[in-house]
Amino acid sequence: MNMTFVHSINLTNGNVSVYQYHDGEYLLRQRYNCVKPNCDLSDDGYSIRMVIKDTTFNIPEMIYHVEIDDNFTEFKVVNQFLPGIKKGNWPIRTLSTGL
Repeated sequence: MNMTFVHSINLTNGNVSVYQYHDGEYLLRQRYNCVKPNCDLSDDGYSIRMVIKDTTFNIPEMIYHVEIDDNFTEFKVVNQFLPGIKKGNWPIRTLSTGL
């Protein structure tokens, strides 16, 4: 999974969590610290590649949500930390044939 930013960034230290959302409940599927080798900053400093296990998004036609801790990255030029993504704000729906 990739995230691309408008401004260059530095990785700091924060967790990424993926939840399966089913019947109004969030079921934790994967959680890891967003540092190498789990997260890798692109050479140009604008994108983060996050490693997600193949088994995390393995249920077809299911809704998942990604949560990222506050301060997991910062703008490189101004050293300003970025807010994270709260649980429920980044939904991902798998296709009937998988993701």
